[in-house]
Amino acid sequence: MEVTSTECIPITDSSSVGAVRRSALLVGERLDFDQTRAGELALVATEVSRNVLIHGGGGQVILSGIRDEGIHLARILAIDQGPGIANIGQAMTDGYSTAGTMGAGLGAMKRIASGLQIFSGPGGTIVLIEVGDT
Repeated sequence: MEVTSTECIPITDSSSVGAVRRSALLVGERLDFDQTRAGELALVATEVSRNVLIHGGGGQVILSGIRDEGIHLARILAIDQGPGIANIGQAMTDGYSTAGTMGAGLGAMKRIASGLQIFSGPGGTIVLIEVGDT
């Protein structure tokens, strides 16, 4: 297994969200993702980092690129110390929002990702997203 890149980006303000998006595009490029898949990776990275900022009050996002026996995989680990997600199933429903937004973020992440895991409680939320080249 080869780790092509790893970067930890603190999420403190809206410019941090842009930094995560740019980093995700670089990870996709290093993994030889086509333009569509790289764009999807950037979209997922943007959505999850925006959630860390808006719902979690800040935190961090760690992006990694991995190659292993012909498999190219990007991993995004987003961590915040916010109030947590009270009902993950409901939060995954398109149109549901606690922030007055369109409420499509988590649902879009689920549709795009090769893998999505959410761990949440009163002390914060951790989201692990995997985006592969398949």
